Amino acid sequence: MPAGSDNRTPPAPGVSRTVTVEPAPVAEVQRMQLTAEEAFVYTRADRPMPLGTLLASCGLPEAQARGLVESLVRKGALRAPGLAAAAGPAAAPTGAARAGVAPVVPVPAAVRAEPRWTGYRFTPAELDEKGVELEIDLRKEILFLFYNRERLSHYRFLGISAAAGDAEVRRALDDGARRLHPDAYRGRSLGGFLARLEALAPRLDQARATLLDAKAREAYDRQAGTVFTSEERQALALREVERLEEEERDQKRRGSQLLQSQFANLPRARALVADARRALAGGNPIEAIRLAQQAQGVDPRLAEAEEVRRKACVVQAAQMLKTARAERGGVPGLALLQRVLELDPDNGAAHEDCARICLEQNDLRAAQMHAQRAIDLGRPQAIARELLGETLLKLGLRKNAARELERAIAAGAGEKAKALLKSC
Repeated sequence: MPAGSDNRTPPAPGVSRTVTVEPAPVAEVQRMQLTAEEAFVYTRADRPMPLGTLLASCGLPEAQARGLVESLVRKGALRAPGLAAAAGPAAAPTGAARAGVAPVVPVPAAVRAEPRWTGYRFTPAELDEKGVELEIDLRKEILFLFYNRERLSHYRFLGISAAAGDAEVRRALDDGARRLHPDAYRGRSLGGFLARLEALAPRLDQARATLLDAKAREAYDRQAGTVFTSEERQALALREVERLEEEERDQKRRGSQLLQSQFANLPRARALVADARRALAGGNPIEAIRLAQQAQGVDPRLAEAEEVRRKACVVQAAQMLKTARAERGGVPGLALLQRVLELDPDNGAAHEDCARICLEQNDLRAAQMHAQRAIDLGRPQAIARELLGETLLKLGLRKNAARELERAIAAGAGEKAKALLKSC
């Protein structure tokens, strides 16, 4: 072989590798007659992608992969305007395809009918090592897996199909641990097979960590294509198609259930809103809030429930503030005012009272915020601006304080505002 050459298949000529390839919907592809290899390539095109990316993800010689892509374009399973002309017209459908029957992708056997090492040449000295307390078939399996551990996929290492479900994978892993882990043979004479079993144990751990984690397994199936046999590729293609079909069925089922639930819950939610309105009209905002929240729990989309809840919160806040002022004969406590503002953030009177209390407690930033909010909400300018002016003066913002105090005096503020203005 000439220097610098290798045994890789050279890139196939033709359409640029930057052409975008887009998969057709699964529902359409199900009605097409695809070979197992075409189905495998179709599953690799899980989104619009450049032709070169799709060819690389298949793990096949490029000429073969390009031929399969062009066949899929002709059949309509893949859409690529730049490839359509090169691919030529689609062949006339025959057999089951003409009848509208979805083709069946062949399912590979889950376990080989004959040992995996059939046809493998063993070194007699290794196979017939004296003093080793292992039966001959187990020796062959250990030697075969030891010398091929780097090139076998996780599935072939475990002796299962690439389409195996989680339960089958777990059984294969447990069986592998019983047969291929050195701890399973304590007390036996293993000779040179001990080192081989110790080398296989980490391989079992890798398979377990990959195949029992859904995301790790999906990534492995997509990235490890070069170590898969054609049989494994067929099994992976079948599993991917089945997964897509199941996702589509689940989406339809969830949509139907949601629609049924919405129709069933709407009358109940509206009845609760009506009860909440009656409670609010009867002067019981607490009960109105409870019923409105219950209606939202039944049907969160019902806008009327949120509207009634907000109105009830405003009424409840006003009642709390009125009662507290009557009981205390003046400004309520800060804790109660904060509860009022939780119910009704736009209660200007509560903001004004909070500004007064925060100013007395020398919490000047909070006092400034509440006083400004009271002004924005339309509270009497003489009171709210006097509070803001006094707060700004304590913060050392004399010019700003003077401006607010002048506005307070213009709105009717008394001697305190005038005295504060003189000290600015």
